[in-house]
Parts: sequence; structure tokens; C-alpha cells
Amino acid sequence: MKLELVAPDYPVLRERARFIRAAPDTLLADMWDTLHMREALGLAAPQIGIPVRLAIVYVSGVSRVLLNPVILWRSETTTTEEEGCLSLPGVSVAVPRSIAILLEGEPVPFEGLLARAVQHEIDHLNGKLITDYAVLAQGRDE
Repeated sequence: MKLELVAPDYPVLRERARFIRAAPDTLLADMWDTLHMREALGLAAPQIGIPVRLAIVYVSGVSRVLLNPVILWRSETTTTEEEGCLSLPGVSVAVPRSIAILLEGEPVPFEGLLARAVQHEIDHLNGKLITDYAVLAQGRDE
């Protein structure tokens, strides 16, 4: 079932999501349906109004469920790329991200677009949106 996304000003998008013991199968199935129907790379529970640390990503045939994700390591090398967001239709922002990350519980680092997508979804779990990066960039220009 396709889930509705909350409005960009919905408070849960700006809150740090709480830890969750397990992801209900029905919620995960609905999140995957929503992700594929919207042809997106990732979806975080706060985007559908649920303030828990759960997100999913699907990049180049690789799918991951992120349950309480913790980044253990980030590459020092970063790239800045334009990113869009399901929560902010029509908005894109240049966002700097590490080109590789290692998550707790994962045997190998995520790299490239997969690493970027995971970092984007973890931002959602921490109450951060891509527009926050635009504000940071403006502050450096002044």
C-alpha cells in the first residue's frame, strides 16, 4: 500500500526519531511499496509521520533496511552533489557527503550513491532536511 508523505512543515520531520526494537513487516512492506511507486532511492519513517529510527534504501539493485543505523566511520573524502527529497518536491540542494561510510552491523562500507542515500535517510532520522545544507552554504558565503 502506498503511504502518504507528511507535509514539509510537519513537526516530526524536525525531531530526532526514537529507537525501535523491530520493524513491523506490514510497515516495511508499505514503505517498500511507497518507495518503488515514487521511484525514489530512500524513505525514512519520519517522512510518513512515524517518529522512529527506521529507513529503507534501494540503489542499483541493492536494498537495505536501516533499523537504528549508526555510522561508525566516514571517509574523509567528500563530494558535493545535487539531492532531491520526497519531503520537498521540486527542491534540490547541493549537499556534501562522505563518499564511503561504514554502518554498525554491516561487514563492508557503503560507497558512492548508496553511501549518499544512506546518509540522506539518516539525516531524516536526526531531524535534518537537505535545505539545512543550503542554509549552511549561505552562512559560508557571507
